[in-house]
Amino acid sequence: MPPPQPPQDQPPTLEHDPSLEAFNIPVQDWLAANPEHQLIVSAIVSLPSSFPSFNPNQPRPQPPQEDDEKEERTLLLQRAPTDQDPLTWEHPGGGCNPHETLLQAVARELAEETGLVARRVAGLVTTLDIPEPGFDEVKRGRGVRGWWRLFCFLVEIQVEVEGEVEGGVENGGEGEGDGGGDGVGGLLPLPVVRLDPEEHCAYVWATEGEVRRGECGGVEMRWDGEGNMRKGVILRGFEVLRERRALARGRGVMGGV
Repeated sequence: MPPPQPPQDQPPTLEHDPSLEAFNIPVQDWLAANPEHQLIVSAIVSLPSSFPSFNPNQPRPQPPQEDDEKEERTLLLQRAPTDQDPLTWEHPGGGCNPHETLLQAVARELAEETGLVARRVAGLVTTLDIPEPGFDEVKRGRGVRGWWRLFCFLVEIQVEVEGEVEGGVENGGEGEGDGGGDGVGGLLPLPVVRLDPEEHCAYVWATEGEVRRGECGGVEMRWDGEGNMRKGVILRGFEVLRERRALARGRGVMGGV
């Protein structure tokens, strides 16, 4: 009997940094070891400055501020108007299936919400414990898990250019490709993002400065009501990217980290 094939919404192979081996376990095993928690995962996906900086949702995008042109960008999605926290912004992510690993879960969620293919899970950005709304001892007695554990990962993607995979874009690396396709001024073309309209209605590739200002390409970014928790996770992602870039420079590493 031939070996089972991976699901179509997951890449055939998914690399990960050795530091993430503890997350390369089935979700059901993690839940069994953490009976108080439910589990969600999310992805910080970045692009280096070799890609254009503009908002693809605007027919006439606003020009970026000078400092933004030199910054890396991360992918943000706007929640659908019919979804919970309507029209707020977030990074890709969601729940996990029992028989996949945590790393497979973040790759699957990225593919389902954006159409992007994860090539490598490069690092852990942050971990958060979020209380279940209305949790009390009665619910605990009924076996309700009182906390959500969020693992946010740094994810490297493959870049699709006019239907072909052009090569991996690593965190802050230059990627591969000759700047063809829809590139602007010799810059590499933006990756193709395909949204599920039931979940998200718009997306941007935003710099750290734009996230802090809450505006990207003329679009105002509104965050969730939980003390701007999502915004804090995204800004932490930029911090991790800078830390990795500084470490790479110290080692004399060129390109991606």
